[in-house]
Amino acid sequence: MKAKIKAYAPSLYSLAKGCYWKYRNLNERFRGTGVQERYWSKRHLREGDDWGSRASTGDQNEWVQGYWDSRSHGHRQLMLEKVKAFGSVRSLLEIGCNCGPNLALIGKEYPKAELVGIDINPEAIEVGSRILGRDGLSNVRLLVRRADELREFQDKAFDLVLTDAVLIYIGPDKIEKVIAEMARLARRALIMIEFHADSAEGSNGLGIYHFGCWKRDYVEILRQCADDIREVRLTKIPEKAWNAANWKDLGYIIEALF
Repeated sequence: MKAKIKAYAPSLYSLAKGCYWKYRNLNERFRGTGVQERYWSKRHLREGDDWGSRASTGDQNEWVQGYWDSRSHGHRQLMLEKVKAFGSVRSLLEIGCNCGPNLALIGKEYPKAELVGIDINPEAIEVGSRILGRDGLSNVRLLVRRADELREFQDKAFDLVLTDAVLIYIGPDKIEKVIAEMARLARRALIMIEFHADSAEGSNGLGIYHFGCWKRDYVEILRQCADDIREVRLTKIPEKAWNAANWKDLGYIIEALF
């Protein structure tokens, strides 16, 4: 239906699209990050694969399986190179891990490291735990948690804390708390794969709503939320590694070193 409207009535389609994003913007600004939390906690109940690599079958696990199948995606290899650059890694926490494709790659590289992943979606955690166990990755532990549910972990509990396309769904109401908690937990560095925008247009780094996601100035917000960071590095993700809309323009790997 959407394709037909777009083909035969482009003006109507553009108007409807504009109204939709305005509604989404107002809804998330008024109701906060909880809108996204509710969506992602039940994402497995909707058909489709976020990576566009699998034909829809209506299977409840197809969405999770799409993430697992994306282990060879170019940006994950860049992520792994960033982790390996730190040499010996004893522990790592990933926030928003889905079924653990990143942790599977890291776990094979560091079989003796303690790796923990949290995600808001219970189906992703259940399926991921089963797959990781099947593949013998006993050093990876997955938990159902929100990004701001980190109090159970002690200060500086992990060498590295990782996010991959997660903070783009955290709104201004929670982003400072989430980043402050990430900084509390990391001994050596934060590695964040997110939408970065320099001098985020007067938003003080808290974010600008951009077609269902948040782009922000991570140099600025890290300065506000963590006073013990000694250096922030920005690496633009090359288009050949992630050529999806927005990622080829806004996608960065942000490293905050302690």
